[in-house]
Amino acid sequence: MNNTNKLLVCLIVILVVVILFLQHKENFIVLIDDENPIPSKCPEYLLTNGKEFYLHDSRKPLDGVNNPKKFATQEEVEVYLANNKCPTLPVKNMVVDKSNDDPTESYERECAKKIAPFNYRIETCIGYADSIDKVREYQNMTYDEGNQVNFDLEKCMVDLVNKENPNMIKDENEPAILNMLHNFVN
Repeated sequence: MNNTNKLLVCLIVILVVVILFLQHKENFIVLIDDENPIPSKCPEYLLTNGKEFYLHDSRKPLDGVNNPKKFATQEEVEVYLANNKCPTLPVKNMVVDKSNDDPTESYERECAKKIAPFNYRIETCIGYADSIDKVREYQNMTYDEGNQVNFDLEKCMVDLVNKENPNMIKDENEPAILNMLHNFVN
């Protein structure tokens, strides 16, 4: 047997070992919680949506019947776990309560919510206009300073930031500069 054949045989053996290892890798994974392994017949998570409780095992496929198992009360879950000799699991709430003062709502979104209703009405009127003169009339309404909504999204955002943080305004001419820049861009 020459060196090429020996090398080929070694590569095939290594490939077979790797394939077998990948097929059975689940057997090597052990979930440990405080140095106590969770038995394979037991679920790993106890979840709630505020109304019902679910026992979920991430090692098994989701089928909606056996994984996750659905319970009406936490007491039913505890009885089920005790009957199956499974460890007690901490409850994880899946519902996140949102505050109205959510800091993740951006200034852009807040300003867009102010602009969108009037913009929708104007765009609808423009869409159903029967002449170019009517279209221009509706378009001119959007540029009118006395109108219901300021359509400059960036200026609205700057105004909100300045309202929340008045100490950020360093120059009293800054709003005029912003207006000048706005006119330059448009």
